[in-house]
Amino acid sequence: MVLELCRFLNKYITKHGRTSPFKWVTLQPEFEKVINHKFASDKAMKNKYDSMRKEYNLWKSLKNGETGLGWNESTKQLNCSDEWWKRKIQF
Repeated sequence: MVLELCRFLNKYITKHGRTSPFKWVTLQPEFEKVINHKFASDKAMKNKYDSMRKEYNLWKSLKNGETGLGWNESTKQLNCSDEWWKRKIQF
């Protein structure tokens, strides 16, 4: 469902441009038809998008904003020392 949501929103952005805000009231029923699933609330799709955006921003800051970290292209994971993780978990 996450990949379908990304594809769906990408099509919207391609059609309407990056500066056009999402019209969640009309997008959610259209997306429900695409995935053949009815969400529990009217704001479920926006909430999912907001959650995904926060996770992406965190991942991006970890990947690009920290010094001394590596990126393993084959596993698509950060290479971090155990000490680094201990410091991050404490915050």
